[in-house]
Amino acid sequence: MSTIRKSNFKAYHQDQGLLLPPYLGDLVPVNHLSRVVNRVIDSVRVEALYDQFSDLGCSAYHPLMMLKVIIYAYCQKVYSNRKTAQALRQDVTFMWLSGMQTPSYRSIGRFRSVYFRDIIEDVFTDVLDLLHQEGYIKFEEYFVDGTMIEADANKYSHVWLKNTERYKKAVKDRVCSLLLDIDTINKAEDDRYGDQDLEEMGDNSNLTSEKIKEVSDNINSKLQEKQKQTQADRKIKSKVGQLRKESEKMAKYEEQEKIGNGRKSFSKTDEDATFNRMKDDSLKPSYNWQVSSENQFITNFTTGQNAADSANFPDHFRKIIERGKNYLPKNYVGDMGYGSEENFNLLDENQVNSYLKYPGFSRETKPEYRNNPFVKENFKYAQEGDFYICPQGKKLKFKNQREETTKRGFAFITRNYQCTDCSGCIVLEQCTKSKEQHRSITVNRRLDQYRTKTRDNLNTETGISLRKRRSFEIETFFGDLKHNQSYRRIRLRGLLKANLELAMLSISYNLRKLCIKEAY
Repeated sequence: MSTIRKSNFKAYHQDQGLLLPPYLGDLVPVNHLSRVVNRVIDSVRVEALYDQFSDLGCSAYHPLMMLKVIIYAYCQKVYSNRKTAQALRQDVTFMWLSGMQTPSYRSIGRFRSVYFRDIIEDVFTDVLDLLHQEGYIKFEEYFVDGTMIEADANKYSHVWLKNTERYKKAVKDRVCSLLLDIDTINKAEDDRYGDQDLEEMGDNSNLTSEKIKEVSDNINSKLQEKQKQTQADRKIKSKVGQLRKESEKMAKYEEQEKIGNGRKSFSKTDEDATFNRMKDDSLKPSYNWQVSSENQFITNFTTGQNAADSANFPDHFRKIIERGKNYLPKNYVGDMGYGSEENFNLLDENQVNSYLKYPGFSRETKPEYRNNPFVKENFKYAQEGDFYICPQGKKLKFKNQREETTKRGFAFITRNYQCTDCSGCIVLEQCTKSKEQHRSITVNRRLDQYRTKTRDNLNTETGISLRKRRSFEIETFFGDLKHNQSYRRIRLRGLLKANLELAMLSISYNLRKLCIKEAY
């Protein structure tokens, strides 16, 4: 048996006692992340929470302490309430932040999902103010991007609203058939079943679950008034029972349409989540997280239900307006998923320079596009006669104008121009694929003006610089979130709670970034 020379090792005694217990703060390094969280959260507003707690009964945990613990937990990739409660009993930095208090996982969950829901925006704004005061952000140049994040919902819980519409039509057809059968069985329904006109109910365009239930109840009540029922009455009673079942089905489909609220789908286990195609080409219930940044700090965040980034940007931008005009940037930079007429118009109204790429911007920079005479943008326009001239010198005259409105309520105008005679044109096959053998173009004047202005901005020295910065300015957050922080699926259900999760992640990201900046 070999012997160990004791002089080579420091003394090791697990049961060693201390004369005086040390301060926990002495065990936390001066530049540790927990100290940054403690300092920043001490400066935010939580007074609005105080009214939610009663002076009676057991004292509640201090909201400031709970906010520090939860934000710090997100910084440490601890998203579970149970693991946060465990860390409060085992981790020195958690113990120091909480002052040795050990709230249960239920208390942590209640503060996170209920109490902090209404103040989290103010907390985020206060963090922005601190970053601005210390010179880390200037509210000048925002970079925006979005990502699809999987919801906490079963991937087989889908409801497709197209199917709902089809099922509703089938119910209406069956109801009309039942009403026709009742009318056929008894031609004297006006005398026996009141004023309900079954023929009018046969018009299924206005059929609702309430109307179906109303007519079935009306017929059933008349049947019950009879002392003796005939065979025809029993047949009608059977039809009324089928009507009630159809009414229940109709009510179910109406509720689905109400939940969908214009969307194409939703999940049964998280009704706010929409089924979208993910990057791995799988179809899953998800939300569209929109984030803006400056100097790699998060300056704005929203949670959307639409797969298209351009459709989520208006709500994202209006949130900045609601926060205050001081938070509006001078320049807004985004990829071609954001370049829509509504977004250009929104930036223009608020005097923000647009650097949002639009679909086709990259294509327009290529020589084969600029030199293609058959592209409508290369047609010459005669303002006096309001017509376009094709490469062969023929006129495309104004045909009609259409005023349209998007699902979001944004109105836009398109004008259609058509060549009256393309017969005999030697380049007709190159110019158009129209079966009518007439070249026509559709023009949106306002959108074209916005695109021209944005194109000029993007091609300036500032625009080229901003385009180069965009990838590492905003993509950094999503890379850090999904890979470094291992956050790929939302832990809470519902649109409000999903947005609350993004708020916590944004605040924690800013504090981690601040800690790194201060270290240098």
